[in-house]
Amino acid sequence: MFFYEFRYRPLRTAFEDLKRENEKLVEILTEREKAWREEKLKSMEPVLPAQIEKPLKEEPAGGLSVSFSEKDLFKPGSWKLNDRGRRILSDYYGTLKRIKFREIEILIHTDPPGRRKLAAKRALEIKKLFVNKGLDRNKVWAWVRRDVEPGKVLIKIKR
Repeated sequence: MFFYEFRYRPLRTAFEDLKRENEKLVEILTEREKAWREEKLKSMEPVLPAQIEKPLKEEPAGGLSVSFSEKDLFKPGSWKLNDRGRRILSDYYGTLKRIKFREIEILIHTDPPGRRKLAAKRALEIKKLFVNKGLDRNKVWAWVRRDVEPGKVLIKIKR
């Protein structure tokens, strides 16, 4: 009787308490995971073709071009592609690989002298994405020029 009263019953009560606490924690984690998944799905909105500011347009020399807003592709002050920019360019890559081309030029505007390095890194980051996806690195060029509209990334496809 002593063992049951002073050893077994307290252990059994503690075990039941821990079991209930564990069930509550599992419930909380399940709710948090569900909320996280819903938030992640909301951020994965479709981005093409609506996010292309101007659809592929014919160039005078027989090529094609498309422009994107730098805000859609990069965080302010950063040269790394954001998730949305990566999705936009990955979707656009699907279009690029169906087109026969001689070379592709990635053009980004630069005006203030301090912005030149950032613009160059951004252009090279886009080139790196296309090359990693399978384009020939000798056919993809990254340029920083003043004749490009400020705040835009222009991709020219030369046939």
